[in-house]
Amino acid sequence: MINNLSECTETIDEKYFFIKDGDEGKPACAIYNDDTFCFIELKCIKPKLLANTKRKAKRQLENTINKFNNQDIIKNKKLEAYMCFNCKIDENYTKKGV
Repeated sequence: MINNLSECTETIDEKYFFIKDGDEGKPACAIYNDDTFCFIELKCIKPKLLANTKRKAKRQLENTINKFNNQDIIKNKKLEAYMCFNCKIDENYTKKGV
C-alpha cells in the first residue's frame, strides 16, 4: 500500500527534465500527468550482465505496479513501464534503452 504519496511527489512544469534514481535505496522515478502514469526502472550495468539485469528490472517493475494497484492516483490512467540501462563498457558510458 502507498502511504502519503503526496509527501513524496514533486511537480515539474517543464518541457524537458532529467530523472535521477533515488538515493539510499529509496524508490524513485514514477512520472505521471492527467492521462498517463509511467513507471521507470533505471539500471547501470556491465554489458555481460544485461540479460540478468533485464529480468530483475522487469520483476521490480511488476512488483511496483502491483503495489500501486487500486490506488486512486492510477485510476483511469494509461499505464506505461520502461527499463532504462546505462552500460559501462570502459571508462566511457554508452546509454542503451529497452
